[in-house]
Amino acid sequence: MVHATVRERGTAESRGYVRGLKREPDMGEVLLNLDRKIWGIAYSYSRNAEEAKDLSQNIRLRVLEKVWRFRGESSPETWVYRIAINLAKDYARAAMRRRHRETELDEELPQAPVDHDAVLSLRSALQRLSPRQRQLISLREFAGLPYKEIAVTLGISLGSVESGLFDARARLADLVRGHK
Repeated sequence: MVHATVRERGTAESRGYVRGLKREPDMGEVLLNLDRKIWGIAYSYSRNAEEAKDLSQNIRLRVLEKVWRFRGESSPETWVYRIAINLAKDYARAAMRRRHRETELDEELPQAPVDHDAVLSLRSALQRLSPRQRQLISLREFAGLPYKEIAVTLGISLGSVESGLFDARARLADLVRGHK
């Protein structure tokens, strides 16, 4: 493979595409087609519609900034999902650090009344899943990805996706019912 110089990075040939053999993806079109799935991934990590909107926009911008890095080793959709998941994880880690700092600044936070609403119960249960289980549930239930895409996106086998989702759903059901 020919190594591209900085100036050549933007050309199709330097990214491994050869005219007539492999069509260069239109990332704008890919992003439009994946708009709801990107938002679903963003929402599953932020748990806030407004923040999910902002995070989705950051994901789109990152994809467009890094499109020259797409090598065609996976589908454009899988490449976008990977970027979305990585940015969403970064967002969640930063949000956790912010909350931790804010909590340290407050002497004692008042306790919020317990709300037995099903949505709050589900959100709480989701937070108590392991990161991998939460990721599997998010990609399947919020982003609507098929099992095969989840496997490719996470770099795990289809069987691992199936068994992981089975375990995650069982754990989620137990948590919602109040079992630990």
